[in-house]
Amino acid sequence: MSEGKSCLVGVRSQPGAELHDKPTPCFPANIDADNNDGGRMRTSILIAIIAATALAGGCDRAKSPEQVSNDTNKAEQKGSAEIAKSEDSASKDVDKQAGKVDDQLVTFSNAAAKDAYDVAVAKADANRKVALAQCESQSGSAQSSCKDKADADYKAAKADAKAAAEANKQ
Repeated sequence: MSEGKSCLVGVRSQPGAELHDKPTPCFPANIDADNNDGGRMRTSILIAIIAATALAGGCDRAKSPEQVSNDTNKAEQKGSAEIAKSEDSASKDVDKQAGKVDDQLVTFSNAAAKDAYDVAVAKADANRKVALAQCESQSGSAQSSCKDKADADYKAAKADAKAAAEANKQ
């Protein structure tokens, strides 16, 4: 396109208004016949298509057995390296997650041991309260002896619960 050229195109300022001539930049359809930009573009596209066709024609030729062997060996080596890298990465990930699982397992075991202790102490306390209530039916030294036995059973059950919790703690 030459500089300063403009094409007159009919333009309406609003729908239904009269057409006014307004200078606008020239588009390929409005370019003078002496300007050959379109012809150069077609020639460039044609050359690109011919070059692509010529290059693609050489792709179907069979390679020599030595070249195939070399390519195969390179592909096998590259594949082996990629596999080794993936296995190493997977191993690191598994080890990292296993460490997290071990920590969680310890936390879980300790929580379970504490909960088992709490349940055992609650049972011992309930048994003690029942035994003390039954001791109320007795009088004198029998009642005192009954209460002492209930307290001793409670302390023994609580000590057993604590020993079991410590044995299960990690």
